[in-house]
Amino acid sequence: MQFRYKQIALWCVLLFCSWPTGAQNKAAPVNATLFKRYEDGAAPNRLNEDVLTLSLEQKSKDKTRIGVRVCSKEPMPVALMTANADPFYIVERLVDAYAYLPERVVYLRSEDCLSSSQVEPSVTEVWMIPDGASFPAHVEAAAAGDVKRTALGKQEMNRGARDYRDATQKLIGELRQNPAATGVVFGYFLKRPSRLLEQRLREVTRTLNQSGLARDRYLVRATLWNDEASETDKEPTYPTLFLVEIKRFSKQSASSVDKDFRLLRSVLLSQPSTPPRSHARFPHRSVSPIAAD
Repeated sequence: MQFRYKQIALWCVLLFCSWPTGAQNKAAPVNATLFKRYEDGAAPNRLNEDVLTLSLEQKSKDKTRIGVRVCSKEPMPVALMTANADPFYIVERLVDAYAYLPERVVYLRSEDCLSSSQVEPSVTEVWMIPDGASFPAHVEAAAAGDVKRTALGKQEMNRGARDYRDATQKLIGELRQNPAATGVVFGYFLKRPSRLLEQRLREVTRTLNQSGLARDRYLVRATLWNDEASETDKEPTYPTLFLVEIKRFSKQSASSVDKDFRLLRSVLLSQPSTPPRSHARFPHRSVSPIAAD
């Protein structure tokens, strides 16, 4: 009889231990994970390696979104263009080389991730966002398929456009036609801007200032080239012009950043997107403004 009581007690213990509890049944919270933060910037070669690693770490591209977040106080178009690790190139590699759908990649801008040691105007981060997880903190967001960067100028010449005057007029026309677009003019330099480059940047600045466009519609800066260069390369003397278009994007206040992931997702993904194309790759790092004479 005593042995039977022991058997019953043992069965009760086993049954109790195997009984599902509310805590066990409740799914663990899903959070976005920071994959990489480029505090000191990154050239395209490193970005290629990191995007490959990111792709290999993903078990399913259909269940994870990728967020490319820039930490900056500048508006989204300027923040993306001045980021120390090219967000457009990262997204281009994800979509074109590793078959990520554009609607599963999102650009974000946040002012909460600025660090005290941050010397760059805009620092790039890459986030992994599982289904059900909220986006990392942000004040602006745009689906990758809704953002486009186009290089203007047909005559490329040593990291610039020889036909920069024609490109400037085309940029003005595009900005007048598309109120949501932003113009960005960079003068790339290897060690220090040449006098001829600075002169041409001032010329472009005067032309834009005289166009009647609002000053916040365009940006002109001298910018350090952040890609391969040899000791024998000459300093660039021509500016490069870009048009940045964001078809649809979401703005959020800091207090409502992560309250409703589903609402934000519906805003970003309400329409089918086409793969983004950079049309040109011009990496950069530090920047300095150019004022007209």
